[in-house]
Amino acid sequence: MELLRVFAKQGAYLDRLNGLEPLLELPFPEGFKGLPVTAVRAALAWLDYIGVTNATLRKLQVYFWVLELWPSEGTGTPLYESVDREHRHLAHDLGDQDPHAL
Repeated sequence: MELLRVFAKQGAYLDRLNGLEPLLELPFPEGFKGLPVTAVRAALAWLDYIGVTNATLRKLQVYFWVLELWPSEGTGTPLYESVDREHRHLAHDLGDQDPHAL
């Protein structure tokens, strides 16, 4: 969990540095507003660190992080189901690429 906090803190810095704040302000599914901010920022920081620039793959991986870090009591909620549906849709659009290969 400490690593998640480090990535989230780094993510807040990278949001400003890379101009990603507007994406955080757009409501889901166009952006990430309404999703757990810590998971979103941690994912974005990690993706920046490993050099992922493809917008679709970045969005897919953010959804993956959000789903993996979602508190168990929140699964089954309409928002969780929407994120899961978007994640599966983007994964399908990527075709043969493994969305979990990062």
